[in-house]
Amino acid sequence: MELNEELDGLLNKAESEIKVSIKKNGGFDSFALILKNDGGLDTLHGPDEPLYGSNELAYFIADLMPLARRGEIKASAICTSMSASDGSQKAAIIDLEHHDFSHALVILPYEKRFLSWSFGARQFTQKSPALFASPQEAALCEITHQEFLLKLGQGWRRIAAGDPEQFTFYSDDKKTSVVISVMMIGPIALDRLLGVANRLADSRLSIEREIDPTRNVTMGNCNVELKESGQVGHVAYAGYADSGHIFRFMGWVTQRKILSFWVSTETHDNEYSKNVFNEVFGGFRFFIP
Repeated sequence: MELNEELDGLLNKAESEIKVSIKKNGGFDSFALILKNDGGLDTLHGPDEPLYGSNELAYFIADLMPLARRGEIKASAICTSMSASDGSQKAAIIDLEHHDFSHALVILPYEKRFLSWSFGARQFTQKSPALFASPQEAALCEITHQEFLLKLGQGWRRIAAGDPEQFTFYSDDKKTSVVISVMMIGPIALDRLLGVANRLADSRLSIEREIDPTRNVTMGNCNVELKESGQVGHVAYAGYADSGHIFRFMGWVTQRKILSFWVSTETHDNEYSKNVFNEVFGGFRFFIP
């Protein structure tokens, strides 16, 4: 895959730093290389705390997107890692973007053979740009919050809300509402997360039944469990209202916040509502704790 000169330079620099660290330390910490408008190069290091779903990429996007959208940087290379569940295969992931809207995802496999590290050939794949917005993408609905990221497709609009920590969106085409809310609390001890998550579930189920007394609501199973090695209490349920709406909810309790994610679609088609939910959820990332 052919890259422009500046992206090619970033890729070579990133690959060199990754290889040096792997040979010396057996791995590397996530980082981003940032090409400034004056040609200078800055390095942004990864988070000190773990991220939900290992979304280190979202962490860097949250920091870099405002700079990119204000035209303060020319290009970036976000470098993260991945490995197979059994640790047998590892790879460096280099996410490249340029302000001319060119972009690529580069996968660099590596493994240890006897006493030395072996690196495979670069693998190039296409990706959707996240930092630099083309005129078409500038119309997308995006939120960059200190606790989460949300990127919706075209056709969504934000609805004003009285609560500054509640974010509401609506799509006329999909006849779907999305409501995200953040409540900062804590600190909560790890051994109390599940209990707080259960109380969140009880509260949410009551709200679903009582918010509109004129409608009858049928609820599915509500699952409450610990995730991310016990660092997150997770709540998930779905339901149907006889007014013709199917809704789905996910909530997360960490040691310092409760984050709620609710999607309701005006439809009788469960498969359609599930597809809409998955599309919306695919553009959502948040951080722990």
